[in-house]
Amino acid sequence: MEKYYKKIRDWNDYLYSNGVLKNKANIKNVYTLDLFEYEKTSKLIYNIISRNIEINSFKDYCNLHYNIFKDVYDWAGDIRTVDMGKGGSYFLHWKNIINKGEKIFEDLKNNNYFIGYSDNDFYLNMIIVHFTLNDIHPFREGNGRTEKTFMQLLALKNNRILDFSKIDNNLINSIDRSYEVNNGDNI
Repeated sequence: MEKYYKKIRDWNDYLYSNGVLKNKANIKNVYTLDLFEYEKTSKLIYNIISRNIEINSFKDYCNLHYNIFKDVYDWAGDIRTVDMGKGGSYFLHWKNIINKGEKIFEDLKNNNYFIGYSDNDFYLNMIIVHFTLNDIHPFREGNGRTEKTFMQLLALKNNRILDFSKIDNNLINSIDRSYEVNNGDNI
């Protein structure tokens, strides 16, 4: 098994005492950190999609996170080593992330990354990949941006373009909660 993190971290390794994520700029205001993240990541994401890089393994997926967040966080590209949740639901226990992540990419490879699938089958499988990656939530921060970037790259591999601006986030969040209830014994 490949190494997916530099060290086992606890919550204190991720957060300043005021609850803001520790970052390379030593920013301790959440709003300023959000702006800093946006400034540092938006051009990188654009360049990654423009170069249409290949993401064929969970290790590649972790490297994608690293390449997006390397200027923001010391732990960019490392899977999280704490359990966490959102909205009353927990994500996958951190010790199970590697196996589940590798399984997703094994399944993608076995399904030839959905190349040649009808539109209906392609988008249905993309939804499944989205919810599975979201359930794993492998990183302490930046899961959504990493996932969207990966999904764009997977769509490009299939000569398709995803337009996230047309997605109803309330619908996605409702489906996501339903997925968690029906598929999760996460911890």
